[in-house]
Amino acid sequence: MRWKVTLVAEVESGQSIAHDIASLHRDERITPATLGLSIAEGKAVLAAIQAQLVGDQVQRHGEVARHCLWCGRAQSSKGHYRSTFRSVFGKIPMRVRRFHACPCRTDGPKTVPALFTRRSPVAPELRYLTAKLAALMPFGNDDTPITVLSDGDAGLRAIQRAAAPEAEPVLDWFHIAMRWQHVHQLATGAIRQGQTAEARTWLLDLIERAKWAL
Repeated sequence: MRWKVTLVAEVESGQSIAHDIASLHRDERITPATLGLSIAEGKAVLAAIQAQLVGDQVQRHGEVARHCLWCGRAQSSKGHYRSTFRSVFGKIPMRVRRFHACPCRTDGPKTVPALFTRRSPVAPELRYLTAKLAALMPFGNDDTPITVLSDGDAGLRAIQRAAAPEAEPVLDWFHIAMRWQHVHQLATGAIRQGQTAEARTWLLDLIERAKWAL
């Protein structure tokens, strides 16, 4: 079976843009490990949706922000610049439009960005989580060792590096076991392709012993 995840943006009434986000494949015979989305698949789908949403929003905002907020006159384009939006879903690159400032602003800058800031914007949720983590860190003792337990997500690692750059990141056992389950599935699939029962026993035993040797 195969599923296709598509994101449809309705820009204006009767006008829409479709984006292919992800394609998922499953065997018709299921196991608990193949039933539904895995953690990695769920994160990948959310990250892809976030990246497409940000791109569409920035592009549309650049179109509507062309008109001056003070007099409504259309401002001429001065190209684009690169920026990065930091969120709990990771870093999203952006291509931001820039305009020649409207003549009505005689005391203002010569150029203005379409976005609210020239710097790389940060999502409020990421700021909150970073501050929350920083508040939990030991205070007043720079020699205190810190270990951060997480599932290896890039967004969580970014929060950890911002709040406690010297901390040691450790992947928790549950997610290690989840990744080991993927190795087990690959081995099982290889065994089905003509391998003997002895090879099956040897390979699965090797995987099991390797897991407990970590």
